[in-house]
Order: sequence, then C-alpha cells, then structure tokens
Amino acid sequence: MWCLSRVCLLSLFLVSVSALAQPGVDPTSAVLPRAQLPNTAPELGTPSEDEIRTKSAYWHDECIGDWDRQTHMTKKEWAETCQRVVDSRVKWLRGRDNLEDLYER
Repeated sequence: MWCLSRVCLLSLFLVSVSALAQPGVDPTSAVLPRAQLPNTAPELGTPSEDEIRTKSAYWHDECIGDWDRQTHMTKKEWAETCQRVVDSRVKWLRGRDNLEDLYER
C-alpha cells in the first residue's frame, strides 16, 4: 500500500509538471486582422533623379562602412562590389515605371 501511494504521488507530480511545461499562446505571434497589416507593396513610378542620387550615395556609404579587415576582400575589391550593387539598385529604380503594367492587371 505504501509503495502504491508513492507511485500515485509521483505520477501526479510528473503529470502536473508536464502540464506546466506546455507552451502557451505567444501574444507576439498572434495573427493580426487583415486591416492592421502594414502595406509592403512597392510604390510605383520612377523616383526623381535627386532621390536616386541621395539613395545611391547613402547605399554606397553604408556598404563601404560595412567593410571589415577580416572579410575575404580587400577594401578596393569591397568598394568595387559596393559600386556594382549600388549601380544595379539604381538601374532597378529607374526601371520601376515599367512595373505599373504588372500591378494593374
């Protein structure tokens, strides 16, 4: 009888501990209603040349600032890669007015 009561108490303890360890609903991962979701669609139309120049200078400076001595590239190689990336972004920005046809269908 004594052994049976200990086994029952141990079982009850293990069940209660496992119930407490169950994950609950994470309030940060709750699904937002559709009206509250942010609009992530790209703005259509081509930005002005001043905006493009400002953005490209910012992107280039930011990219150059990310270089580190421990990378596999020299600073010169990194700068050339940064310029290539910025040029492709500018090319994409200038061609955005062609995207209007895609979104109007």
